[in-house]
Amino acid sequence: MNTLTDCHGKELFFENRTIFQISSHIISLMFLPVNCWGIYCIVKKTPKHMNPVKIHLLNLHIWSTLFDLMCGSMITPYFFFPTLSGSPSGMLTHLGVPTLIQICLTFCNFGGLCSAIIYVFENRQYVLCENTNRFRLGNPTARVAYYSFVFAYCCLSIYPFSWNIPEQQSAKQRILDIIPCPNAEFFSENTYVFKGPEDTSAFGYFGLCFTIFLSSQISFFGGTCFYMLYALDIVTLSPYSKQLQRKFFITICIQIFIPMWVVVLPLSYFLGSLFTGYYNQSLNNLTSICFSCHGFISTVCLLIMNPPYREATLKKILFSFCFPNIQKRLVDCSRRAQTSFIVTTVSK
Repeated sequence: MNTLTDCHGKELFFENRTIFQISSHIISLMFLPVNCWGIYCIVKKTPKHMNPVKIHLLNLHIWSTLFDLMCGSMITPYFFFPTLSGSPSGMLTHLGVPTLIQICLTFCNFGGLCSAIIYVFENRQYVLCENTNRFRLGNPTARVAYYSFVFAYCCLSIYPFSWNIPEQQSAKQRILDIIPCPNAEFFSENTYVFKGPEDTSAFGYFGLCFTIFLSSQISFFGGTCFYMLYALDIVTLSPYSKQLQRKFFITICIQIFIPMWVVVLPLSYFLGSLFTGYYNQSLNNLTSICFSCHGFISTVCLLIMNPPYREATLKKILFSFCFPNIQKRLVDCSRRAQTSFIVTTVSK
């Protein structure tokens, strides 16, 4: 096996494992309060007219927050693309959780996030097609079966790849034929090879099939919603109601698709590196950090695009951080006014 003396050049800043680990943990800790605030807004500040989509927004946001925690602090994967190998450096590793279990948890979390995105669009289509009954899963049993199938496929389809884990030392030796000079961390005992180089293409094709499935589901439900709102004249909806539905649909699309690019771009690089054999440890580390930013960007879009959440956030920022004394004075004035009113009423 190659040694570090076979490689030339100094380690770049973003290639360093310690710097990557500290950066990921700091980002995760900074973003966690914002993500929790987003959950609070969905639970407490959602107006009644958004109740049909409330549970789906909450489900999506919880999966996004968990995905951030997994990538940023719980697992913190140090990838060695274009090979299916890496070195976990998060809290679960320090707690003694086996690496294979961490890999399965990561894929399950990512699958739950993808299924939650599909559920949001399916829910919008279900509500819009309530009276026309076109393209709609009206049967509750069929809808539950569809939800179960989507969740099972997204979360469990990766598990057949975990049945035949290669012998680690021989797999690392074969990887050195693809990456002659990997980062120094590759030679540590903590590095885990999920699949050997001979299985890389098969895993890449699986990733493409998964992407096609996810895209087809979102395109079908999203396209149906677009057709119902813009191409079909729904008699049961007034012009004002249709305008509100259009605005809400655009809001949903923005707060899902903008954060989705934070995952799509790194995944595109990952699949591209698998098929081309391109290796760049700095880009690998930046890819992992990008994954841990998805939930935060999703929360920011959620808070900005929805007026009830935006107003609650602005009030919290203004009264709690910028002008904390104003809120106290307003509360005192309100109490004095109530006391004055009670005294005046009693006197009369």
